Amino acid sequence: MRRRGFTLTELIGVIVVLGIVVGIATPIIQKTLTNNRDRLYSIIETQLKDYTKNYLAVNTNNLPANEGNSTNVTLEALKKNGDLQINVINPKTNKVVSNQSYVKVTRHNNNYKYEVHLYDLVDASEVVDGAPDVDLESYSQTCGLNDTCILEEPSTGVSRQIIFNDEEVSSVDTSKAGVYSVYYSKLQNNKLGISVKTVIVE
Repeated sequence: MRRRGFTLTELIGVIVVLGIVVGIATPIIQKTLTNNRDRLYSIIETQLKDYTKNYLAVNTNNLPANEGNSTNVTLEALKKNGDLQINVINPKTNKVVSNQSYVKVTRHNNNYKYEVHLYDLVDASEVVDGAPDVDLESYSQTCGLNDTCILEEPSTGVSRQIIFNDEEVSSVDTSKAGVYSVYYSKLQNNKLGISVKTVIVE
């Protein structure tokens, strides 16, 4: 018995139906993804506020003393204090968050208001106009296998973050070959200036 294949008209009909299904499903999927990212972002904000409260419970001298006064607690301070893990990813952009990001704490009605301000680490070419310049001695460095890799120390007000395979790490591991991006960033007037050094282990 001979099997009949699809006619051109039937194939076009199937393609049209699939197109309609995709057209309906795509906005729903995009909305779901956006909502999930927003929820994750809110969770991160809540965690950072909690970490800041823990930090200020110990470092009470950093609390704003007078009504309307504010203080900023940076992610760098939270990491150094051991409150925060080293790698923080912005779920909206999938980028590592800069140590210059901060939680603004304002004294209000004998209480404290917490606002989270996150800034992504981006390529130096993506730095916005008006951001502070971050000068480095060099923009590339080579380290030998199993040697000690000494990185340039950040200047005053500048944070250093080491990124390997899109994750923040505490140091350059010279036990194996690889390429690291070392970000030096500075926040000024709510604009993040960045310079990036490429470190090659070979």
